[in-house]
Amino acid sequence: MQEPQIFADLYAGNYDSMYAAKDYLAECDVIERAFARFGDGRVHSIADFGCGTGSHAIPLARRGYAVVGVDRSDAMLAEARAKADGAASDGMGTLAFRQGDLRDVSLESTFDAVLMMFAVLGYQHTNQDVTRTLTNIKRHLRPGGLLVCDIWYGPAVLHDRPGKKSREMPTAHGRIIRMASSEIDVLRHLCTVDIVLTVIEHDRVVSQETERHDVRFFFPQEIAALLELTGFRVCRLGAFPDFEQPPTEDNWNAMVIARAEG
Repeated sequence: MQEPQIFADLYAGNYDSMYAAKDYLAECDVIERAFARFGDGRVHSIADFGCGTGSHAIPLARRGYAVVGVDRSDAMLAEARAKADGAASDGMGTLAFRQGDLRDVSLESTFDAVLMMFAVLGYQHTNQDVTRTLTNIKRHLRPGGLLVCDIWYGPAVLHDRPGKKSREMPTAHGRIIRMASSEIDVLRHLCTVDIVLTVIEHDRVVSQETERHDVRFFFPQEIAALLELTGFRVCRLGAFPDFEQPPTEDNWNAMVIARAEG
C-alpha cells in the first residue's frame, strides 16, 4: 500500500511561516550542549535525519559542522536548499541535502552524530519501522557516535490529551490558517493529527490542503528497549529543551541521547 503524501508543496511552502515562533537557534544550543556532555569532544560531522526545511542543519553548518540533511519530502528539501543558498558565512562548515527514506537511505559515509528533531522518529509507526530506522542510523554512526532526538513523551500525551486547535499566521499578502484536530490510538501509541491549511491573500482563499499526520509517542522503557535492541546505549532521557531535568507529564516533548555501541 502506498504511504499517504505528507509535507507536500503547500504545507512545505508555508512550513517556516507556521513555525516562525519555534526557536531553532536555541535548540541548536541544546544540541551542542548534548554534544559537549556526551560526545567526548569529537562531534564534527552530523547527519540530520528528517531535516525538513533545514532549520537545524543550516545553523549547525554555520557553526562549523559538516552536515548532511536527509528528508523524504522533495518539497521540504526544496525549501531547505533555497534557504541554504543564502547561508554562506565565515567559518561555515559543509552542507548538503539528500532525498531518502530514513529506514534505508545510504549516505556512503559515517558521522559523529545523527539528529532526528521535531518528533521525526514518531513518523515511524510500527516497531519494524522504528528498528529499521534506528538500525540504519547506527550504520551511519562511527563507534561511540551519538544519536540525539526529541520524541513525543507517552505519559504526557495520555495526561494532556490533544483536541482541536486553530492558529492564524500573518503573511506579506494576507494570512495562513492552520486548523488541527487530533485523536489518540492508545493501543498503537499513535496520535493522528488532521491538518487543514488555508492560505488567504487579499481576503480571498487562494489555496487549501489537507494532510493527515500519524505520529507515534513513546514511553521510557519502550524507547530504551528499542534503542538497546538496535545497538545503542541510552545516555540520557530528559526533558526538552532542558535535558538535564527529567521528562514530565506536563510536556509532550522529551529528548533522547544515545551512543552507538561497538
